[in-house]
Amino acid sequence: MKPHETLAGLSVTFSHFLQNKIQAEVVRRHPELNVERLSLLIELDFEDGQRPSVLARRMGRSKGTISSILRHSTKHGLVATTPDELNKNAKRIFITQKGKVIHDELSVVLTEMLEESVQDIPAEQQEEMKKAFVTCIKRLNPIWSEEEWLD
Repeated sequence: MKPHETLAGLSVTFSHFLQNKIQAEVVRRHPELNVERLSLLIELDFEDGQRPSVLARRMGRSKGTISSILRHSTKHGLVATTPDELNKNAKRIFITQKGKVIHDELSVVLTEMLEESVQDIPAEQQEEMKKAFVTCIKRLNPIWSEEEWLD
């Protein structure tokens, strides 16, 4: 069996094509945006005012990558930074009104695209697949759980 024929390989291929489709729709609606910046907005909508290090850990990105995403997101008015009151060397990241409006619009679109991508799979099978993927994600990234998500 070839790597791309394994279950994990097929999930990577599926994710790749789905992300490309989402990216195209995001850019069509908001040329200043990409999937990474949208992911940042989703994180900040979930819990606003996070430090870059927390965002990096949650998004599974390096601090350098998060710095780049933040720089571009700030440039386009999607997020704002403020000094951290508890640590003078740190900063907190907040979603702006513009970022929130874009997030709210694209969350609906994203949800529709995600649901459409699996619409031909029976609901019972989708539930089993969700459990399996959560197990795999937790194995690769043990901090990934609802209890550990909040700092």
